[in-house]
Amino acid sequence: MEDMKYETLDRYLRAFSMLTVVAWRVEYLKGATRHDSSSPCTAYFTETEWVAIMGFLTRRPVDVTAPPTMEQLLFYWILRRGHDRKIGHRCGDFRC
Repeated sequence: MEDMKYETLDRYLRAFSMLTVVAWRVEYLKGATRHDSSSPCTAYFTETEWVAIMGFLTRRPVDVTAPPTMEQLLFYWILRRGHDRKIGHRCGDFRC
């Protein structure tokens, strides 16, 4: 957020509001994954959302008949975003 250039207070407040909602959802999903990592991602995302997310993260075509678990989805997200390079850890075993 520090790198963004805001010319007015109104633009700053709009960006802050949007980023706050995104941050809340990310924290909610991390907590849900820690609580029940084997739940399907369809419990938290629509089909359009999870297909778009997995397509972006894996850079491969996505099989819409087999939605990933929340653990798998968050694992790909962590690898793609570079938060943790430790392969083989379950998402509930460390702080994502």
